[in-house]
Amino acid sequence: MTDRARPSLVFLHGVNNAANAQEWRPVLDVALARLGYPSLESAEVEVYAPHYAQHLAGAPSTSTAPARRVSKAKEDNDRDFEMAQARLRRLVRSEEAIETDRALEIVAPAANLGVATPKPFLPLHEANRYRSSEHVRNRVLSEVISGLPEGELVVVAHSLGSVIAMDLLGVLPPNREIVRLITLGSPLGIPAMTSYLTKRRRGEFPSHVVHSWLNALHPRDLVTGGRGLGGIHPQAHNIVLSGGMQHSSMSYVDDSRVALAIGEALFGSVSTELQRSNLALAERMSDAEAQAALGLAVSRNILAALRDAKRIDTADRHEKAMQVNIDTLRLEAERDRKTSGLSQTFLNNLGGAEDLDRRWSREQLLNILCSMVGHNFAAPYQIDVSDALQSAFQKTAASLGHGPELGRRCVAAHELVLRELGLKKSMAWRVGLAAVGVVLVAAATGGLALAAAPGLAGAAALTSALAAFGPGGMVGGLATAGTLLSTGTAAAATAVLNDGSPAVLESALINALTLASARKSLGYPDDLVAWELVSALHSGATEELQSIQSLSDKGADAVKHLKARVELIEKALDFLLEQDLAPDQLRFLESGKVRSGDPV
Repeated sequence: MTDRARPSLVFLHGVNNAANAQEWRPVLDVALARLGYPSLESAEVEVYAPHYAQHLAGAPSTSTAPARRVSKAKEDNDRDFEMAQARLRRLVRSEEAIETDRALEIVAPAANLGVATPKPFLPLHEANRYRSSEHVRNRVLSEVISGLPEGELVVVAHSLGSVIAMDLLGVLPPNREIVRLITLGSPLGIPAMTSYLTKRRRGEFPSHVVHSWLNALHPRDLVTGGRGLGGIHPQAHNIVLSGGMQHSSMSYVDDSRVALAIGEALFGSVSTELQRSNLALAERMSDAEAQAALGLAVSRNILAALRDAKRIDTADRHEKAMQVNIDTLRLEAERDRKTSGLSQTFLNNLGGAEDLDRRWSREQLLNILCSMVGHNFAAPYQIDVSDALQSAFQKTAASLGHGPELGRRCVAAHELVLRELGLKKSMAWRVGLAAVGVVLVAAATGGLALAAAPGLAGAAALTSALAAFGPGGMVGGLATAGTLLSTGTAAAATAVLNDGSPAVLESALINALTLASARKSLGYPDDLVAWELVSALHSGATEELQSIQSLSDKGADAVKHLKARVELIEKALDFLLEQDLAPDQLRFLESGKVRSGDPV
């Protein structure tokens, strides 16, 4: 932490852990050292690990309830929490999905925990006592609060400690806030364990008290019921650890992702600066970086247009979503700092500078801007900024010395295509481009290449992170069309798009038609790339429909989807014909008009 005191670490132990509650510390220190962090002692981290086992041993008849925190979360708190969660998800970058709405495949006794009170043979007697007795809860919470440090806290809660932590959120004294909650081997996903919570408390999450939340479980940990917390606490980010039926706190804090979440919350990034010696930073941006930097500039101009129009709420949400993407890039660059090779100029752009070079001709810039018009810069969030696009694209084009008209024509062409194809907003925009699951990258020199979707490790993940601001998102459709998608690559694109999702196809058609229309409006010759692409797609789609329809049931879903695909492509063909963007001879034949002297 830079300008503020380092958070204190609070450890809330589970049942039967009072005697050995400090055994997690040396294990965590070793795990932190593997990541490049100091030990808790050497960094002088204040550690508070209260013992409350004595209050779980019996059932007192009286108690005094701790004062409840009366403040409530505001909308801004919820948005800040989501930003922090997005950063946390990228930080741990889990490759294992957790089924939060149903139990995983585990041993039968554990599966029963999801719907029933914990069985007596499990070591949950203290947990049951805590769950069933308000007096026990009051005494435990009072014990925890009595020595709780002031300021920012990182709370690591194991087993029953996670249930105590959840109650603590409602009674946390003033001048305390939890910058990160980390629950380990938690039974909070078992309805019976939190049934004592009132409906009001269950329905409200104090995002003004806790800023981010990671939940870790071993899939065969009986105490967790083999499930994450999504069914009851969807705010948590769940990760599944490898290993068998492990429940000890040591087995959890030894995991690199858990240690990273703790270390980053306590100490900040392992490397707060991207070292030039590690990155061999170049001053000039690569083509991919330059396009991403241009997209970032467009996104910032959208933000400015929203603020000028007094759309304060939309502007605030757009800014936070944009920051999530920037943080994603920074985290990816830091994790892969030895191989990523990001230029210093691009890093400056991430930091707020707009060091855009003028490498593109007017025609090339038109190609790139047209592919960006339909991009959702807030993905995976969905924020309607359509009324800010014209101002943003005009400002961007003018800042590069090509005049605002270039940006205006791109936006006008995009709106025309959506209207004529009957698409108020593209499907890719609605679902969020990253949801498509394929990255189709077009280099500025022409040509297509497939890259991994977001969430994968290594250089591919960095490439996809760059795609967050790249043309068309570089995700879910053709990144560029026209001269960037040369006629030699149309066949390869057709093969990918015919096998892709509806969102991929829709995004590709919109990009190609937008560029063709904008080029015509500015007087550039039609290179017929859009026609070649759409025509090839039509041939493939109609052939597939004929094949599937011949043996399928009438009204089969596959046939319906293929018919919708053909109809969309045919609308694109009609658009090209009506806008005089088809080959001359074909336009004459379609219209029934042949001019004198034209070959027939």
